[in-house]
Amino acid sequence: MGTRLWFDEEYAAGHGDTTEGEPVTRLGIAIEKTLFRGKSEYQEVMVVESKGWGRVLTLDGCFMVTERDEYVYHEMLAHPAMSAHGSAKNVLIIGGGDGGTVREVLKHDPDHVDLVEIDKMVIDASREFLPSVAGKLSDPRVSINTVDGLKWVADRKNTYDVILVDSCDPVGPGIGLFRAPFYKDCAAALKKGGIFVNQSESPHQHPDIIKGIYAELRKAYKHQGMYLAHMPTYPTGCWSFAFNSNDITVKEGCERAAKGTKPIETKYYNRELHAAAFVLPNAFRKQVEA
Repeated sequence: MGTRLWFDEEYAAGHGDTTEGEPVTRLGIAIEKTLFRGKSEYQEVMVVESKGWGRVLTLDGCFMVTERDEYVYHEMLAHPAMSAHGSAKNVLIIGGGDGGTVREVLKHDPDHVDLVEIDKMVIDASREFLPSVAGKLSDPRVSINTVDGLKWVADRKNTYDVILVDSCDPVGPGIGLFRAPFYKDCAAALKKGGIFVNQSESPHQHPDIIKGIYAELRKAYKHQGMYLAHMPTYPTGCWSFAFNSNDITVKEGCERAAKGTKPIETKYYNRELHAAAFVLPNAFRKQVEA
Protein backbone atom coordinates (compact mmCIF):
# COMPACT_ATOMS: atom_id res chain seq x y z
CA MET A 1 0.00 0.00 0.00
CA GLY A 2 1.43 3.37 -1.01
CA THR A 3 2.00 6.34 1.27
CA ARG A 4 -1.05 8.50 1.85
CA LEU A 5 -1.18 12.18 2.60
CA TRP A 6 -3.59 13.08 5.38
CA PHE A 7 -5.12 16.33 6.56
CA ASP A 8 -5.89 16.15 10.28
CA GLU A 9 -7.98 18.43 12.45
CA GLU A 10 -7.42 18.23 16.19
CA TYR A 11 -10.18 19.15 18.63
CA ALA A 12 -9.41 20.70 21.98
CA ALA A 13 -11.28 19.91 25.17
CA GLY A 14 -13.70 22.75 24.51
CA HIS A 15 -14.54 23.85 28.05
CA GLY A 16 -14.82 27.45 29.15
CA ASP A 17 -15.04 30.43 26.81
CA THR A 18 -12.89 29.11 23.96
CA THR A 19 -11.96 25.89 22.21
CA GLU A 20 -8.29 26.43 23.00
CA GLY A 21 -6.52 23.83 25.09
CA GLU A 22 -5.06 20.35 24.89
CA PRO A 23 -6.32 18.39 21.84
CA VAL A 24 -8.33 15.34 22.82
CA THR A 25 -9.84 14.21 19.49
CA ARG A 26 -8.63 14.07 15.89
CA LEU A 27 -10.28 13.63 12.51
CA GLY A 28 -8.27 12.94 9.35
CA ILE A 29 -9.15 12.93 5.66
CA ALA A 30 -6.88 11.44 3.00
CA ILE A 31 -6.05 14.08 0.40
CA GLU A 32 -4.62 13.98 -3.09
CA LYS A 33 -3.39 17.54 -3.59
CA THR A 34 -3.63 21.12 -2.43
CA LEU A 35 -5.62 23.33 -4.80
CA PHE A 36 -5.27 26.62 -2.94
CA ARG A 37 -3.47 27.95 0.10
CA GLY A 38 -3.44 31.57 1.18
CA LYS A 39 -3.07 33.70 4.28
CA SER A 40 -5.60 36.49 4.55
CA GLU A 41 -5.67 39.28 7.10
CA TYR A 42 -7.81 37.03 9.30
CA GLN A 43 -6.88 33.38 8.78
CA GLU A 44 -5.25 30.68 6.67
CA VAL A 45 -7.52 29.54 3.84
CA MET A 46 -6.99 26.20 2.11
CA VAL A 47 -8.82 24.10 -0.46
CA VAL A 48 -7.67 20.51 -0.94
CA GLU A 49 -8.77 17.64 -3.16
CA SER A 50 -9.58 14.67 -0.94
CA LYS A 51 -10.08 10.96 -1.38
CA GLY A 52 -13.77 10.26 -0.83
CA TRP A 53 -14.97 13.65 0.44
CA GLY A 54 -14.50 15.77 -2.67
CA ARG A 55 -12.98 19.20 -2.36
CA VAL A 56 -12.50 20.46 1.18
CA LEU A 57 -12.32 24.04 2.45
CA THR A 58 -10.41 24.58 5.68
CA LEU A 59 -9.86 27.70 7.76
CA ASP A 60 -6.92 27.78 10.16
CA GLY A 61 -6.67 24.01 9.91
CA CYS A 62 -10.35 23.32 10.66
CA PHE A 63 -12.76 21.62 8.29
CA MET A 64 -15.41 24.06 7.07
CA VAL A 65 -16.83 22.48 3.92
CA THR A 66 -16.53 19.15 2.17
CA GLU A 67 -18.40 18.58 -1.06
CA ARG A 68 -19.70 15.29 0.28
CA ASP A 69 -21.51 16.45 3.41
CA GLU A 70 -21.79 20.26 3.26
CA TYR A 71 -25.48 20.04 2.41
CA VAL A 72 -26.29 18.83 5.93
CA TYR A 73 -24.93 21.92 7.65
CA HIS A 74 -26.16 24.46 5.12
CA GLU A 75 -29.66 23.01 4.86
CA MET A 76 -30.06 22.81 8.62
CA LEU A 77 -28.80 26.33 9.21
CA ALA A 78 -31.14 27.81 6.60
CA HIS A 79 -34.37 25.83 6.28
CA PRO A 80 -35.64 25.62 9.87
CA ALA A 81 -35.69 29.42 10.18
CA MET A 82 -36.95 30.07 6.66
CA SER A 83 -39.67 27.43 6.96
CA ALA A 84 -40.72 28.57 10.43
CA HIS A 85 -41.05 32.15 9.23
CA GLY A 86 -42.86 31.17 6.06
CA SER A 87 -42.59 34.45 4.17
CA ALA A 88 -39.12 35.88 4.71
CA LYS A 89 -38.33 38.57 2.15
CA ASN A 90 -35.16 40.12 3.52
CA VAL A 91 -32.48 37.83 4.92
CA LEU A 92 -29.09 38.52 6.48
CA ILE A 93 -26.31 35.92 6.51
CA ILE A 94 -23.26 36.75 8.62
CA GLY A 95 -20.25 34.64 7.68
CA GLY A 96 -20.91 31.88 5.19
CA GLY A 97 -18.52 33.12 2.53
CA ASP A 98 -18.51 29.67 0.93
CA GLY A 99 -22.03 30.41 -0.34
CA GLY A 100 -23.77 27.25 0.84
CA THR A 101 -26.20 29.03 3.16
CA VAL A 102 -27.02 31.54 0.42
CA ARG A 103 -27.80 28.67 -1.94
CA GLU A 104 -30.28 27.15 0.51
CA VAL A 105 -31.94 30.44 1.51
CA LEU A 106 -32.65 31.28 -2.13
CA LYS A 107 -34.80 28.16 -2.41
CA HIS A 108 -37.42 30.08 -0.42
CA ASP A 109 -37.57 32.94 -2.96
CA PRO A 110 -36.66 35.91 -0.76
CA ASP A 111 -36.53 39.36 -2.33
CA HIS A 112 -33.05 40.13 -1.05
CA VAL A 113 -30.15 38.47 0.78
CA ASP A 114 -27.30 40.38 2.40
CA LEU A 115 -24.19 38.22 2.78
CA VAL A 116 -21.75 39.79 5.23
CA GLU A 117 -18.41 37.96 5.14
CA ILE A 118 -15.36 39.71 6.52
CA ASP A 119 -12.81 37.62 4.58
CA LYS A 120 -12.89 38.15 0.81
CA MET A 121 -10.37 35.33 0.33
CA VAL A 122 -12.96 32.79 1.52
CA ILE A 123 -15.44 34.04 -1.07
CA ASP A 124 -12.92 34.08 -3.91
CA ALA A 125 -11.52 30.62 -3.10
CA SER A 126 -15.01 29.14 -2.83
CA ARG A 127 -16.13 30.64 -6.12
CA GLU A 128 -13.09 29.24 -7.93
CA PHE A 129 -12.78 25.81 -6.34
CA LEU A 130 -16.24 25.02 -4.91
CA PRO A 131 -18.74 26.12 -7.56
CA SER A 132 -21.37 23.61 -6.43
CA VAL A 133 -21.44 25.40 -3.08
CA ALA A 134 -20.75 29.00 -4.11
CA GLY A 135 -22.60 29.05 -7.43
CA LYS A 136 -25.53 31.14 -6.16
CA LEU A 137 -23.35 34.00 -4.93
CA SER A 138 -23.82 35.63 -8.33
CA ASP A 139 -27.62 35.62 -8.03
CA PRO A 140 -28.91 39.21 -8.54
CA ARG A 141 -30.86 39.00 -5.26
CA VAL A 142 -27.61 38.60 -3.30
CA SER A 143 -25.54 41.53 -2.09
CA ILE A 144 -22.03 40.60 -0.95
CA ASN A 145 -20.48 42.82 1.71
CA THR A 146 -16.91 42.18 2.89
CA VAL A 147 -17.21 43.97 6.21
CA ASP A 148 -17.35 43.14 9.92
CA GLY A 149 -20.70 41.57 10.78
CA LEU A 150 -20.64 43.11 14.26
CA LYS A 151 -20.59 46.61 12.78
CA TRP A 152 -23.02 45.80 9.97
CA VAL A 153 -25.84 44.60 12.16
CA ALA A 154 -25.48 47.49 14.62
CA ASP A 155 -26.70 49.91 11.93
CA ARG A 156 -29.73 47.94 10.67
CA LYS A 157 -32.83 48.39 12.77
CA ASN A 158 -36.08 46.60 11.88
CA THR A 159 -34.63 45.42 8.54
CA TYR A 160 -34.60 41.63 8.29
CA ASP A 161 -37.09 38.78 8.56
CA VAL A 162 -34.43 36.16 9.22
CA ILE A 163 -30.80 36.45 10.36
CA LEU A 164 -28.48 33.44 10.05
CA VAL A 165 -24.99 33.38 11.56
CA ASP A 166 -22.70 30.96 9.75
CA SER A 167 -19.68 31.67 11.91
CA CYS A 168 -16.38 30.16 12.94
CA ASP A 169 -15.81 28.84 16.46
CA PRO A 170 -15.90 31.27 19.42
CA VAL A 171 -12.17 31.96 19.46
CA GLY A 172 -10.12 35.06 18.70
CA PRO A 173 -11.91 37.75 16.65
CA GLY A 174 -14.98 35.52 16.29
CA ILE A 175 -15.78 35.61 20.01
CA GLY A 176 -17.93 38.72 19.56
CA LEU A 177 -20.41 36.74 17.47
CA PHE A 178 -21.25 34.71 20.60
CA ARG A 179 -21.90 37.57 23.00
CA ALA A 180 -25.06 39.35 24.17
CA PRO A 181 -24.30 42.77 22.58
CA PHE A 182 -24.22 41.16 19.13
CA TYR A 183 -27.32 39.07 19.85
CA LYS A 184 -29.18 42.20 20.99
CA ASP A 185 -28.15 44.09 17.84
CA CYS A 186 -29.46 41.20 15.75
CA ALA A 187 -32.73 41.21 17.69
CA ALA A 188 -33.10 44.93 16.98
CA ALA A 189 -32.35 44.34 13.29
CA LEU A 190 -35.21 41.85 13.01
CA LYS A 191 -38.71 42.84 12.00
CA LYS A 192 -41.78 41.72 13.94
CA GLY A 193 -41.93 37.92 13.76
CA GLY A 194 -38.24 37.68 12.92
CA ILE A 195 -36.05 34.66 13.59
CA PHE A 196 -32.36 34.47 14.47
CA VAL A 197 -30.37 31.24 14.09
CA ASN A 198 -26.69 30.68 14.79
CA GLN A 199 -24.50 27.60 14.70
CA SER A 200 -23.80 26.59 18.28
CA GLU A 201 -21.03 23.99 18.30
CA SER A 202 -20.95 20.30 19.26
CA PRO A 203 -22.94 19.21 22.34
CA HIS A 204 -20.49 16.36 22.91
CA GLN A 205 -17.32 18.37 22.42
CA HIS A 206 -18.30 21.83 23.68
CA PRO A 207 -20.91 21.53 26.47
CA ASP A 208 -19.61 24.44 28.53
CA ILE A 209 -19.38 26.68 25.48
CA ILE A 210 -22.99 25.88 24.60
CA LYS A 211 -24.15 26.73 28.13
CA GLY A 212 -22.42 30.09 27.73
CA ILE A 213 -24.00 30.69 24.32
CA TYR A 214 -27.51 30.17 25.67
CA ALA A 215 -26.83 32.32 28.72
CA GLU A 216 -25.97 35.14 26.32
CA LEU A 217 -28.90 34.42 23.97
CA ARG A 218 -31.40 34.65 26.84
CA LYS A 219 -30.35 38.27 27.32
CA ALA A 220 -31.65 39.11 23.83
CA TYR A 221 -34.48 36.68 22.99
CA LYS A 222 -37.59 35.39 24.77
CA HIS A 223 -37.69 32.05 22.98
CA GLN A 224 -34.79 29.66 22.32
CA GLY A 225 -34.37 26.09 21.22
CA MET A 226 -31.46 23.85 20.32
CA TYR A 227 -31.76 21.56 17.33
CA LEU A 228 -29.34 18.97 15.98
CA ALA A 229 -27.92 17.63 12.72
CA HIS A 230 -25.60 14.76 11.86
CA MET A 231 -22.48 16.38 10.40
CA PRO A 232 -19.76 13.76 9.74
CA THR A 233 -16.77 16.07 9.33
CA TYR A 234 -17.48 18.34 12.31
CA PRO A 235 -16.32 17.50 15.85
CA THR A 236 -17.97 14.25 17.06
CA GLY A 237 -20.33 14.18 14.04
CA CYS A 238 -23.12 15.89 15.98
CA TRP A 239 -23.69 19.61 15.50
CA SER A 240 -26.14 22.01 17.08
CA PHE A 241 -27.95 25.18 16.07
CA ALA A 242 -29.81 27.75 18.18
CA PHE A 243 -33.28 28.91 17.12
CA ASN A 244 -34.23 32.28 18.64
CA SER A 245 -37.09 34.74 18.38
CA ASN A 246 -38.92 37.31 20.43
CA ASP A 247 -42.21 36.50 18.72
CA ILE A 248 -42.24 32.86 17.58
CA THR A 249 -41.78 29.86 19.87
CA VAL A 250 -40.07 26.68 18.72
CA LYS A 251 -43.45 24.92 18.80
CA GLU A 252 -45.07 27.59 16.63
CA GLY A 253 -42.16 27.41 14.21
CA CYS A 254 -42.51 23.64 13.92
CA GLU A 255 -46.25 23.96 13.31
CA ARG A 256 -45.71 26.53 10.57
CA ALA A 257 -43.07 24.38 8.92
CA ALA A 258 -45.34 21.33 9.01
CA LYS A 259 -48.09 23.26 7.23
CA GLY A 260 -45.78 24.60 4.53
CA THR A 261 -46.75 23.76 0.99
CA LYS A 262 -43.90 25.17 -1.06
CA PRO A 263 -41.69 22.29 -2.23
CA ILE A 264 -37.94 22.77 -1.85
CA GLU A 265 -35.27 20.43 -3.14
CA THR A 266 -33.16 19.12 -0.26
CA LYS A 267 -31.01 16.13 0.62
CA TYR A 268 -31.29 16.24 4.42
CA TYR A 269 -34.01 18.61 5.62
CA ASN A 270 -37.73 17.86 5.41
CA ARG A 271 -40.86 18.96 7.28
CA GLU A 272 -40.93 15.87 9.50
CA LEU A 273 -37.27 16.24 10.37
CA HIS A 274 -37.82 19.89 11.34
CA ALA A 275 -39.72 19.05 14.52
CA ALA A 276 -37.67 15.93 15.26
CA ALA A 277 -34.42 17.89 15.21
CA PHE A 278 -35.57 19.82 18.30
CA VAL A 279 -36.04 16.62 20.35
CA LEU A 280 -32.93 16.52 22.54
CA PRO A 281 -31.23 13.90 24.69
CA ASN A 282 -31.47 14.75 28.38
CA ALA A 283 -27.81 15.68 28.67
CA PHE A 284 -28.16 18.18 25.83
CA ARG A 285 -31.30 19.72 27.34
CA LYS A 286 -29.29 20.67 30.41
CA GLN A 287 -26.91 22.66 28.23
CA VAL A 288 -29.78 24.86 27.06
CA GLU A 289 -31.66 25.30 30.34
CA ALA A 290 -30.98 28.29 32.55
